[in-house]
Amino acid sequence: MFESNSDYFEAVDNLAADLKKTGNIGDAEKLIDGLSAINGLTDGWADFLDYLLEVEANSGGELTNAQALTVKALCDVAHEAVYRKNRK
Repeated sequence: MFESNSDYFEAVDNLAADLKKTGNIGDAEKLIDGLSAINGLTDGWADFLDYLLEVEANSGGELTNAQALTVKALCDVAHEAVYRKNRK
């Protein structure tokens, strides 16, 4: 789904903007806060993954289908960056 890190981070930014537009400010802020954790090290990706998983788990139906698919794809990539294997 993502051809480069730039595509990935653009998807995060676009998702945060879309979440804000649909009134889901809390999840949008989690994504933006999570981005600040990425420091080029695996620990930073792990912290960002925690934010993503929180959005994925706690959305309570607030996400549209498209948003949920994007969150899943973002989680999958971050999980692979941290654990070097696909998420189940």
